[in-house]
This record gives sequence, C-alpha cells and structure tokens, in this order.
Amino acid sequence: QTTAKISVTIGGVDAPVTFAGLTPTLVALFQVNVRVPANVPSGDAVPVIVTVTDPVTGVTQQSNIVNIAVR
Repeated sequence: QTTAKISVTIGGVDAPVTFAGLTPTLVALFQVNVRVPANVPSGDAVPVIVTVTDPVTGVTQQSNIVNIAVR
C-alpha cells in the first residue's frame, strides 16, 4: 500500500478508497480500488478524478478526468 493520501471523486461525490498501491503481478502498475457511492449521479459520462497528496512534501496532484457510465 502507498503512504500517499489518495482520494477519488465520482461525479463530484467522495468515493471510499479500499486499496491504493502497486499491483503485485504487474511491473510498475499502480492500482486504486474504490467503491461507487449510492448517491453518485447516473449518466453515460460521469467524471472520475483521483487526487494524490505526498505525505512528506504536502504536494497534491490530480489525475486527468476520466468519464465512466453509471446506471
């Protein structure tokens, strides 16, 4: 697991992160598992944003926006 603070929003709603770290069987692949909250808006293009905060420097970076379908 990573020591960085990982947060995810889906459609502007905070999604609980259940795991964030390196994938054991794939080299250099970082994996983030989240649960989709019940109150996430439905649609064909709901934005997902991952935010990472370095625990040492406090520097925060956001991912590119990715859209997913939520039904």
